[in-house]
Amino acid sequence: MSIVAFVDTPNVQHDLAIELAATLAEFAIEENEPLYLLADAITALEVGLSLIGSRGSRTIEGGEYHVSPITLLPFIHRPTSRDDYFLRKSETDTGGDISELYELGLFARPGERDEKRDFGDEPATALARVIETVRPRHILGLGEDSVYWTVIGEAIRDYRPRIVMIDGFGSERVEAPHERLSVSRPDVARAWRKEREFPREVDELEEFRRAAARDGALVAGFLQLLISKMRRDGESRSGIRR
Repeated sequence: MSIVAFVDTPNVQHDLAIELAATLAEFAIEENEPLYLLADAITALEVGLSLIGSRGSRTIEGGEYHVSPITLLPFIHRPTSRDDYFLRKSETDTGGDISELYELGLFARPGERDEKRDFGDEPATALARVIETVRPRHILGLGEDSVYWTVIGEAIRDYRPRIVMIDGFGSERVEAPHERLSVSRPDVARAWRKEREFPREVDELEEFRRAAARDGALVAGFLQLLISKMRRDGESRSGIRR
């Protein structure tokens, strides 16, 4: 089993998208589940930093070298971001932050997991080739209006993966037959529906608190999905009982 995910969100959603992507990456490390991640350089850096301490460095344990289960696909370019430009430049020039994360073993080096596969240097092409060749069990998109949903829809026409749709980040562009797993914020939403029957004045701090609660509930729901669905699916395929 494997997972393919992309992060392509507007700035207003980006912090939450990074938190969700980091949660997925931590799950992949914990379960040693192959994860192919398509994102911009800033997101990759944030996800990598969140993983520090989650696995050992590039060491040999018991005589066996353990490659990270996380493979970064070619970076999505953010032309309006100077940080994105300099991170991508440092990747090809003198090393920089992303290369240091490779050195720590948090991401698999190019070719370590898929030495016989060439996914290309362009994000959309790489995403399509990973789906077509790896045929992942789960596909996750973080970007409601992203063009990469169209890429996914075209790439999965001959098989049925599970598409994970997260509230506020999913899309209806995927028209090919597939299974769907959904993550929403039901508990928080229900509480606020009841409160609307007795509305009260809400200040800026309260709005901030509510937004944080919504985001927290979404991340918690996503983690529960990973544990209850993806882990269980992996166990049933391997015959492992935890």
